[in-house]
Amino acid sequence: MPEEFTPSQTPTLETTIVPSQASELVKSESVKSDRVADFEKISRIISPYFTVLVGLYLYESNFWIGFLFIGLGMFALLKISIADIKKAIAAIKSFFGLQEEL
Repeated sequence: MPEEFTPSQTPTLETTIVPSQASELVKSESVKSDRVADFEKISRIISPYFTVLVGLYLYESNFWIGFLFIGLGMFALLKISIADIKKAIAAIKSFFGLQEEL
């Protein structure tokens, strides 16, 4: 029959971290976060090129999907956002006098 413990007798598991161990934990976490940051930077650089390459591959079999991927990749490479496109369209409309005044 298992022994029963009262709350005051319940065994506890305590972990003590020595200051030298704490600094090692902080170092390992900072190394991991540095690696993650480096990987994210590399990924931001490579992903637009990958998108363009996929678009070029798909361009032969499906023109529209390939064209879409190439366009998205080019926008990412040139760092053009939707807000920039909206501003350009508004500038063109105002140049031709098609902009509606609110």
